[in-house]
Amino acid sequence: MAEEKKCVACGAALEYVRPALLPDRLNFLSARADLYLCPQCGRYEFYRDPRWIQRDEEKRRKEKK
Repeated sequence: MAEEKKCVACGAALEYVRPALLPDRLNFLSARADLYLCPQCGRYEFYRDPRWIQRDEEKRRKEKK
């Protein structure tokens, strides 16, 4: 099971926000990261999958060669 994400501001458990429910501007941003909302303070948090980060780093290394 996935690790529960916590709000950095208040410590409450974050809720995943489905991209279909987002305004167009945020929907574009969520294409590169998962978006979570804190129900307590209303703060949005973006989390990138570590596999995506690793893939992007490998791409950058290949481009430099």
